[in-house]
Amino acid sequence: MSNVKIYILFVAFFMVGNTVNASVKECENTLNEILFSKVLVTKDDKLQAWREKSKDCNENEVFIAIGKTKIYMKHGDLKNAKKTINAALKYKSKLTKYLEIYLIDIKFQEAAQAPTIDKDEFVLMVEGYEGLIAKYPDWYGGYSGLGSVYYSVGDNKNAELLLFKASESEGADAVVFRMLVLIYEQLEEYKKAIYSFDKALKLNQNLINDKEMMISASYSYMYSGDLEFSKKILTLLYQEFPDIKTDKSYLNAGKALAKLWNR
Repeated sequence: MSNVKIYILFVAFFMVGNTVNASVKECENTLNEILFSKVLVTKDDKLQAWREKSKDCNENEVFIAIGKTKIYMKHGDLKNAKKTINAALKYKSKLTKYLEIYLIDIKFQEAAQAPTIDKDEFVLMVEGYEGLIAKYPDWYGGYSGLGSVYYSVGDNKNAELLLFKASESEGADAVVFRMLVLIYEQLEEYKKAIYSFDKALKLNQNLINDKEMMISASYSYMYSGDLEFSKKILTLLYQEFPDIKTDKSYLNAGKALAKLWNR
């Protein structure tokens, strides 16, 4: 599996979907700010910030555990992520399904660290997400997870079908639309990619710092004829991440844009 795809898979699990009430929604926004912060770099920095901020989460133990889990996963500390999940499963909550899917996500993250996902691991992950779909048929989580598994092995057709289903399901979050941006751009369905890009940013503005999604969006605008906006996206990326000038995917996007611009 390419480094880009591994990065994409990891990002897909760092978000939390729309949840059950305003107070939790506020906490969700705070968590996403911490996860995507450029100032809070280390795992300990993020955990400390979450400990302080989560005091205002109406003592929602499960959501507080979700926050810790996401931070551990972001930094590759899967052992403590599992420990946190298992400790929180004793609480009765509408958010418990998130803990259930994160246990499967962790297996996915472990598998994604290898050059390829072997057949047995693939089958286990498919069965895990299919089990969640059967248990929570109206929730986006199982469809999103299963779609990400298919995407990781290059099956964009099944990935698109599942992630589109997720986008129409209960609580669909920004990551669902983020993944659709990548898939539709690869399928050369640029108008759909642009629609998904707009939805992703409306749901979570932090994704403007997501290099992979932004480059895919740049291609989509480019090949839809909006060269100016494609250029704005690439310019914004350079302003936010000056080192991106050496990134191969960024350079290729710039070259493609220049070629169209000079026709």
